[in-house]
Amino acid sequence: MKATSIDTVTPQAAVHSGRKRVVEVDTMRGVAIILMVLGHSFLIYPIDIFNLPGYYEFHRWFYTFHMGMLFLVAGAVYSCKDYKSFISKKIHRILVPYVVFDIISVLFRAFGGIFVNVHADLQRSAINFIFRGGDYWFLYTIFMIFLIYPWLEKLFDKPWKEVVLMFMLLAIVEWNPRNYFLCCQFGQYLPIFIIGKYAVRRMDDLRPSSHIASLAIMVAMSLLWWVTNHYYENGYDRSPLFLVRVISMAVVVFIFACYLKEWAERGNVISQKAQDLLAVCSKYSLQIYLFDAFWMVLIRTVLCTCFHITHPMVILFFMTTINIALTLLLCLYVLPKNKWLSWVSGLRSSLKK
Repeated sequence: MKATSIDTVTPQAAVHSGRKRVVEVDTMRGVAIILMVLGHSFLIYPIDIFNLPGYYEFHRWFYTFHMGMLFLVAGAVYSCKDYKSFISKKIHRILVPYVVFDIISVLFRAFGGIFVNVHADLQRSAINFIFRGGDYWFLYTIFMIFLIYPWLEKLFDKPWKEVVLMFMLLAIVEWNPRNYFLCCQFGQYLPIFIIGKYAVRRMDDLRPSSHIASLAIMVAMSLLWWVTNHYYENGYDRSPLFLVRVISMAVVVFIFACYLKEWAERGNVISQKAQDLLAVCSKYSLQIYLFDAFWMVLIRTVLCTCFHITHPMVILFFMTTINIALTLLLCLYVLPKNKWLSWVSGLRSSLKK
């Protein structure tokens, strides 16, 4: 079989050797981050793409699982052997970019003028930034998980105990306290994170054994998503149903990732290119997330204001592809040349290097 340009490793080897790059995991993260950019490309102003028939339903579908899948992947690559070193790295890689970019976002929302759809005064934005994650709630939540979970992992030191922990967390979300410090998001996404941690260790066992099995599982998971989404939208036990929605679609994406890897290994050029692209998007997913809103404003202005483009498909295509392409160019050719820019955008783990 023809080898791809991706450094492959089996899940078991990744767990035992400490290596974290697994092709299927990279593919799933790449899919999730592209869907995140696509979701933000559904404009409301100056053109209301979001509420167009068909577009609205498509947007609602992938918004039920794409961010949850990022937490699942974070759990799949999680490894904490020394807490002090682990948190130090997370401060540099997650907390620093969160603080810098959210402060920029706060100032932009307050003083951005015509380039900002939703304005917010400094006081309200500061409160949102400190207590509710601001515009970068994902970084806020995942950092809180990394900060607290290693201690919970020691306390709930057996799989059955972690199942108990997951039910406790889901109960916290159903209790629905005031969402200071994103405690609801913490309780909602940590169970998904934990499932990801255990799933990657059994990834070889989770792969479908045949094409028929793959099709049956994808159909079953799609039906499961449809049923749980129906009840979720009607307010029944929302936190457990939210978890099932994410996991059901994550299974579908996982099967896609398995087939993409198989086709790439057989020498299919399109599959190889797609897998490599998703791997690059996965590697720079943090930076894509950080720069997304700023590129979106620029691209939206050029497309809709300067060129007066109104076709929804054209807008979605160019806003998504150009957004990602600009960030990848930054990460490959610009940010590495400046240690400060590289540090605040999460590419460098420290300024000392």
